[in-house]
Formats: sequence, structure tokens, C-alpha cells
Amino acid sequence: MTNIFDDDFQSNDFVIRLRPRMLEGKWDGDVDIGIMWDGTHKLTHDDFHKLMHLTKMVCASVPIMEYDEDLRNDINNYVLDTENDMQPMSTNKTTEKVTAQVTEVDGNVIKLSFNTSTKGTA
Repeated sequence: MTNIFDDDFQSNDFVIRLRPRMLEGKWDGDVDIGIMWDGTHKLTHDDFHKLMHLTKMVCASVPIMEYDEDLRNDINNYVLDTENDMQPMSTNKTTEKVTAQVTEVDGNVIKLSFNTSTKGTA
């Protein structure tokens, strides 16, 4: 058998494979979902079945999303919201140390000034 896993694959890993169904060289929108694992895992029998159950639940979310519009929208929004968190930070951004300076105290009101490059104009 050909080893399809890269060097990062570990014996206790579970892999969910999505295989697009192709018709006449084009994806028809359907996928086959498969679960793959290494037979040499070091998990206990109970832990293996718990992880397999979790993996099956993740896989089951795909067909459930076909008829549960609320779930599909929730998952879609979650993915869109977290994609921004996964974007690499620009390397040309400069970081500046911002410190606050008390400029005025009037009873329980304290006014601060921050030494930012925009000086509050941004």
C-alpha cells in the first residue's frame, strides 16, 4: 500500500478525506467522505471508539447541513469569522509602543493621552 500521509501524520491521528465526485472531468458538487486512521495507533479500545465517534460526528455535519439551513449558516459564519484569524500577519506592519499619559483629573473623570503616531486623528 502506498503511504499517502506526510511526515506530520502520527499513528493516533484520524484523517477525514473528502473526495469530489467527478463527471466528465468536472466536480458535480457531491463528495465521498472517508475516515482514515493508522492501524498501529496507541489508543485504548475505549479512546479509539470515542475519537472515531467524534470523527463520525464531524463527517455527519456535511449531510445534515444539506437540510438544516440554520446549522449551515452557523457553520458558514463561524468559518468566515475565523478565516480572518488565520490569515498571516503582514510583515511590513510596524508596531509602536503605546503609553498613556494622564492629562487631566476632574473628580472621578481621568483624561488620558496616548502617544500614537496618529495622535487621535485616525
